[in-house]
Amino acid sequence: MERVAFQSPGSTRGSRSARVLWCHGRSPKDPAGSRLFVLRLVLLGLGVTAFGFFSATGLHGQGWTADLQAGQASYETAPLDSRSTNAILGVRHQVDRRFFQTAVAAPLSSGDLFWGVVSMGDRLAFRKGIVELGLDAAGLFHVHRDPGVEGMGVGGRGEFLPVLSLSAGVLVTEVRSGVSLYRGEIAGERWSRDLHVSDVNVFLPLGPQARVGGELRHLRTADEAYTFLGSSASSALGRGGVWGSVGTWISGLSDDAPSLGWSAGGSLGMAPGTDLWLTVRREPFDPVFLGAARTNWGVGVSHRLGRARTPPPAVGAEYRSGGTTVLRLPLGEASRPPSVAGDFSQWGALPMHRFGTHWRIELDLAPGVYHFAFLHSDGTWFVPEHTPNRREDGMGGWVAVLIVPGDSADRPDPGAGGE
Repeated sequence: MERVAFQSPGSTRGSRSARVLWCHGRSPKDPAGSRLFVLRLVLLGLGVTAFGFFSATGLHGQGWTADLQAGQASYETAPLDSRSTNAILGVRHQVDRRFFQTAVAAPLSSGDLFWGVVSMGDRLAFRKGIVELGLDAAGLFHVHRDPGVEGMGVGGRGEFLPVLSLSAGVLVTEVRSGVSLYRGEIAGERWSRDLHVSDVNVFLPLGPQARVGGELRHLRTADEAYTFLGSSASSALGRGGVWGSVGTWISGLSDDAPSLGWSAGGSLGMAPGTDLWLTVRREPFDPVFLGAARTNWGVGVSHRLGRARTPPPAVGAEYRSGGTTVLRLPLGEASRPPSVAGDFSQWGALPMHRFGTHWRIELDLAPGVYHFAFLHSDGTWFVPEHTPNRREDGMGGWVAVLIVPGDSADRPDPGAGGE
């Protein structure tokens, strides 16, 4: 899984031209009350999502990760090239498409930025067969202080994107179209930025330890239009992993504006649950925040936190005469019908179906040892924590081992064997 260095959502630092760039999206005809209303709406959405998120996951549940890093962002704004170096502490959590992330960055010198950010989101959807319909909703709130500008800056963004997702085996294609609303203020100056956002995303898992993807994104306002094309890939390598992405704005920018973006990084498992990682990212002009091009790097350590208060039942494997193996997954492990893939299917996805309190699938397996993992409806891989024979895959995820005995007398009791 790619680790992205925490970063502030834009900067006014560098020059007067950067200030003008930030205020480009401002609409002086809009009353201040309207801006404050939308900002409060975003904050309310963050609060409601946070309440639902914490109620569903629990503060002490699995899936929480703490990140400590040092990093630098270089902002390229004519005529200056300014930099900010920070120590950053963050906490994040993700369950399926529901996520929460917060971070605070402390400046390492008097000329560096201070910033903090909170973001969260979820997908509300229903699925029938290979089709999923729903809504992706996300919110972000940030605060920052720039020594080059008097006063603190604050801002809030909300994104609401209806989504249609189609699955063909392990290949997942998503089409989304909706709005992105941003309101900000710094040094007594307010601005707004509303865009219509449409994108097409394609995900192709290559086994549980590798994944490639592609993205086509279009953003527009009444006066502007931008189109972005990009791709990404990630793979496990031994105790670590590597990832990278590349993309470019293919329309909408002036000829002299930076249009190419890329990222690359790698991680190394230092201990169970603890990874050391390095990432470098080149960001072109940002049409959402109207931010200048910048290059970021970060080096840090991530550690998975917490224990589940009440361990859920383990994934069960029941062996029947005639070579049939039944895999069972508790309903609470997946909100929508999952799939399973492994050596026994050449890593092609096999759909599971609800049976009582479990997702279930029957497999005709010869005696032997099989590696496998489950897939959420969005194509992400997972293996529940309390599954026997679960192993780290070197990318922050997991792979499982299923042993099918050759003699029924040697087979474990139902529910004891699993991944």
